[in-house]
Amino acid sequence: MTLAFLDLETTGLDRQFTEDHCPILEVAILLTDDNLVPFDSRSLVVEPREDGAGVRVVEFEDLCEPEAYRMHTDNGLLAEIDERTPGDIDMAQEALLDWLAPSLDGSNAGRGTVPLVGFGVGRFDVPLLARWMPDLLGQFHYRTIDVRTLTETTRRWADFGGAPTERKTHRALPDCHDARDVLAWWRNRYMPPAGAPEPPAPHQRMVDAMGQLRDTTPRLPGGTV
Repeated sequence: MTLAFLDLETTGLDRQFTEDHCPILEVAILLTDDNLVPFDSRSLVVEPREDGAGVRVVEFEDLCEPEAYRMHTDNGLLAEIDERTPGDIDMAQEALLDWLAPSLDGSNAGRGTVPLVGFGVGRFDVPLLARWMPDLLGQFHYRTIDVRTLTETTRRWADFGGAPTERKTHRALPDCHDARDVLAWWRNRYMPPAGAPEPPAPHQRMVDAMGQLRDTTPRLPGGTV
């Protein structure tokens, strides 16, 4: 089976669902097996074309929100887009579909069976794919694995010590690798494969914490939580 780690880099967070322009600047997919061993990846930068004729009529500083402009200037993404003169979002979608086809058709994964994985992938990336890259989204299962959910719950109810440090490059492919590294750490610590040693003590602390939460949750009359 296959997992698909996906990350999008965009012009910002607040206006991307209301403006007419495509906010996607970079998209990356990292394919792994069920043991989280990577076997292929693809990353594409995207030209935010504005006039329907392949010409950018808005400068990056006006196109991006201030924080996104600073971030993608510092990490080199905007300069890379200028230097490489990439295709628009439709061309990026076609390129990714062509790249994905052998992996999905030539394995036991199959189209529509591979879940998307990433940091906030269901909340942030999937809605953008549905709007701007629907054919690409249609290749994957509707279920997603949100690595951020695991990190947030583990920080609150278990021991998060020793987890990999996210590089926070805000570049698509490195962020995919960061998500894979965190998920691999989480799995090896709290859900080790069959035959592996017993989970470490923090696993039991997480179970105990959940029990305490149930014991202290206020109950409505009649015993209903």
